[in-house]
Amino acid sequence: MESITVLDNGCLCCTMRDDLVVAIRDIVRTVEERLEQGVPDAMIDGILIETTGIADPGPICKTFGADPVVNAYCKIDGILTVVDSAHFLTQP
Repeated sequence: MESITVLDNGCLCCTMRDDLVVAIRDIVRTVEERLEQGVPDAMIDGILIETTGIADPGPICKTFGADPVVNAYCKIDGILTVVDSAHFLTQP
């Protein structure tokens, strides 16, 4: 199962966290339905959340612990940050 959900009404690190929870709950519900139907390979390996370069991952991570359904089905395995190597050292 491969799909993309776009949340484009703000920053995930502040105003959009409710939408993130809804999106993850939808993924969980879809997986559960597919498992009940006996769909082969219904389980998923992971969920990738891509944010803007200015997003703070801390509040997003807290979202996973704050919602009981998300907390029961998902865990944060890692956080990857990419920086602009040409300009990183010159930024305050």
